[in-house]
Amino acid sequence: MKVYVISRIIQALIMILVAIAFSFFLFRILPGDPTTAICGDPRVPAQTREILYKVFGLDKPLHEQFLVFLINTFKGNLGISFQYKVPIVQLLIRRLWNTMILLIPATLLSIFLGIIMGIIAAWFRGRLIDKIVTSMATMFWSTPSFWGGMVMIYLFAVTLRLFPAVGIVGWSNIGEMLHHLLLPMITYGVIFSGQYALVLRDTLSEVLAEDFILLAKAKGLTKYEVLRKHGFKNALLPLVTMIGLNLGSLILGSITIETVFTWPGVGRLIYEAVCYNDFPILQGVFFFFTIVMILLTVAVDILYAYLDPRVRLG
Repeated sequence: MKVYVISRIIQALIMILVAIAFSFFLFRILPGDPTTAICGDPRVPAQTREILYKVFGLDKPLHEQFLVFLINTFKGNLGISFQYKVPIVQLLIRRLWNTMILLIPATLLSIFLGIIMGIIAAWFRGRLIDKIVTSMATMFWSTPSFWGGMVMIYLFAVTLRLFPAVGIVGWSNIGEMLHHLLLPMITYGVIFSGQYALVLRDTLSEVLAEDFILLAKAKGLTKYEVLRKHGFKNALLPLVTMIGLNLGSLILGSITIETVFTWPGVGRLIYEAVCYNDFPILQGVFFFFTIVMILLTVAVDILYAYLDPRVRLG
């Protein structure tokens, strides 16, 4: 087990180094002039643009810019935003807090709904309720998040007027903040619950058809005990992997949801940075989320090896 963990950590470190290089060069190929975002006016004279290029180090050769970026990254300095004129780390922490307020309950909701639907569909496989639940899960999974967000806004904010359509309020009024939070949270939870339900339904159906399940029933265990002690536990491994990997997908998916609901999180920050060619923000956010994805992948692999010894033996 120790050898397996060490090998995964070394692989993660190599991937992090590759991510640093990729995050730098990727956004240098974007069209547009970053000085437009710095000045806020495309009619700024050429002399002023040249001064800005020197101030932000954009006049240096690409390899020198990369060396500076590499040194600053290892120091924890991700640069200064062209648009907001503040350090990227400070801006990222502030926006990440808003994103976590949305993502944590949305993730828990999606896992809960997915498990419930998956168990029901697997238990009644082939019957009408299985077809209904599977159809609902498929519809949820195939729904684009931006389109689902607009539908939810139209139904519950515009038509029924139950929730506000946009924005977030401060922590001074918890009730009002929760009122703004519920609609995007439910949208997240419902859309991402579909894949959990389908994966769990297929895996659990296969497990319930195994011989050891028949043996457990022959021993006199009730259906609930068979499901809880033998079925669900053995069907959990693929679901654990999907949940771990989807944590990163949820963050990236926040770009569309936060844009639709005007939620001031990291997803909205990425959208704004793309619009204004704000290289430091794009580099910093991309690098941060890449690190998160790599760490989540390593954590899931180690957890998977712990739950299933065959993985580390292989």
